[in-house]
Amino acid sequence: MSGFDGVGTKEFYFHDGELTVFESENNFYARADGPKDIEEAMEYALDELDVEMPMMDMIYRDASIHLIGKEHVIRYLTNKARVGGKDCHQIAIRGPEIDVQIWVEEGDQPFPRKIMITSKWEGGSPRFTANMLWDTDPGFSADVFEFKAPDGAVDVGFADAVRGGGK
Repeated sequence: MSGFDGVGTKEFYFHDGELTVFESENNFYARADGPKDIEEAMEYALDELDVEMPMMDMIYRDASIHLIGKEHVIRYLTNKARVGGKDCHQIAIRGPEIDVQIWVEEGDQPFPRKIMITSKWEGGSPRFTANMLWDTDPGFSADVFEFKAPDGAVDVGFADAVRGGGK
């Protein structure tokens, strides 16, 4: 998973319980051992490592559990919108801290095609937008999820409390 509003990217790698965050602009990375289950690893990243990325909620098997809380208001905004050449339904989720808009493909494979997250409490109401392309048969090897540090990259580690720790 990648995302960053500056020149570089912030990338999150998860492979066999190893979590790595890489920040390309400064060529820094940090690694920690965590749970092998992807959902438990996301919780570990949030709770123990204090790592947050805009698309993390979309990794869960049921993203709606993490996107929609009791205090959220859900609205269906349009009959249809075109995103990436696909007819999509637009859904808005209003919450106390963020607003989320999701465009979901119509039809037998209702993939999310676009998501926009707007923070209400940060200066200028920062927005994160991602357009998603789906390949249900990608044909790549598992090592694509392993982090390979680029030349000159510096391991800055996580806080000492979690360095080398795991669940």
